[in-house]
This record gives sequence, C-alpha cells and structure tokens, in this order.
Amino acid sequence: MDNETVEVGSTFPAPPSFYKYFTQHNLDLVDSVPADIPPTTDGFREWYKEQCGDDIGVDLRYTLSKPRVDWIVEDGYYSAYGEIWPLKESLPSLKDSGVKQLYPDDTTDKRPALHALLRTILITHLDITKELTAPPPPIDADPLSRLRDKIEHIRLTGINMHHIINELRPMQARETLSHLQQQQQDKRKAKTEEIKAKHQEIRDKMAEIQQSSAAVIERVTKRVKESQVHCNHADNQMDVDKDKANVSHQQLLLELINDL
Repeated sequence: MDNETVEVGSTFPAPPSFYKYFTQHNLDLVDSVPADIPPTTDGFREWYKEQCGDDIGVDLRYTLSKPRVDWIVEDGYYSAYGEIWPLKESLPSLKDSGVKQLYPDDTTDKRPALHALLRTILITHLDITKELTAPPPPIDADPLSRLRDKIEHIRLTGINMHHIINELRPMQARETLSHLQQQQQDKRKAKTEEIKAKHQEIRDKMAEIQQSSAAVIERVTKRVKESQVHCNHADNQMDVDKDKANVSHQQLLLELINDL
C-alpha cells in the first residue's frame, strides 16, 4: 500500500510539464548559445551537458522561444485546449449549418422576425394541444403521424430564434457595457457631489467656529480690560488711604511735641 502511487484529483488540469524549464538561468543560457551549435535537439543537449554537467531532454532554444504571432496571423487560427479557434470569430449562417432559414436575410431589425417566430411556436403548440381532443386514428395508422411535422416545425423555429439571438449578442454586449459605464459615471458624479456637500458643510462649520471664537475672544478681552480698570482703581484707592494715614501720623507727632 505504501508503494502505490496516490493520484490526487484536481478541478483544474495540471500545467504542462515544460513549465519547469522557464527559469531565469535557462533564459540567460539560451541567449548565450553559440551560433555554431547544430539546430538539433542532440546538438543542444551535448552543449548543455558541457555547460551545466546535466542532461536535458528538450532543446531550450525552441521550448523557451516566444510564440510566432505572425504565423498565427498567417494561418488565421490558433489551437488552445485541443480546439481550433479562428482569429476572426464569425457566426455561421443557418444555411452553412444545414438548417432552413425562416426569416429573410435583408432585415436589419430582427425584432419583428423574433415576434413572428414566437407567434409561430405558440400557434403550433396550440395545434398540438388540439390534437388531444381529436378522435383517435385508425389502429393500423401511426398515432404520431400528425404531430411529427408540428414538432419538427417547433424545433426548426426554435433554432431560428436562437440564431437571431446569437446575432444580437454583440449588440447586447455593447449596450451592457454602455449601461455599466453610465452607472459608473453616475456613481462618480454622486460621490463628487457628496464630497462637495461635505466640503461645504465643513467650511460652514469652520466659519461658525471662527465667529464664535471671535465673540469669545471679544468677551474675554472686555473682561480683562474691566479687571485692569478695577485693579487700577483699587491701587489708586490704596494710595489715597496710605497718604491719609501718613498725614494722620504726622499730626499725631506734632500734637505730642506741643504737649511737651
């Protein structure tokens, strides 16, 4: 059990095995390959073994080379995940797909054709439901003979509707992108107006604080001046009282001298 290899399942496929060759050392090494090395895998492997002392199973000159976009443009397609993808994607017509087309080609506006096809499906479906009330066919007759054509007509009409819808996909993508861009623009405008309103609110608040601060400073200054006037008046009153006390003291001394 210990020697068995445990395979771990993964939702995504593993990367190609040659991804490990994409190192900075190998990229620098490829740039330094001499021109006289043969353009073969064996020639590169011998040179690589002389330089690094190790064997390698690929020619890094081709493995690490950039994709030739000019070849892809020349071919008109590229391969990815085992599928061939054309450079210029085009929706094949119903005729190319072997399906009968039920609407004209020269119609620019496809909406009337879609409405007509939808009405056709509804009417055909109603005809099929009416078959439930019809008398049964003879025993030797096919019971579904009257329904096969109607069912095939519904299938064909549905394919035509899907083809028209697929033709309108690019227009839908453009309109969706335009709608998303308009939504982003409206959101940015709303955010800008919100920032402007908040900025004006802050400016008004600062002006209000500035006015209230000026009023407070004015009141404090007035009180300080009143306090200074009161202090000056008190000092003057103390000087007067002091002079009066000195005069009284001098008179008392004169009276004592006279008594002597």
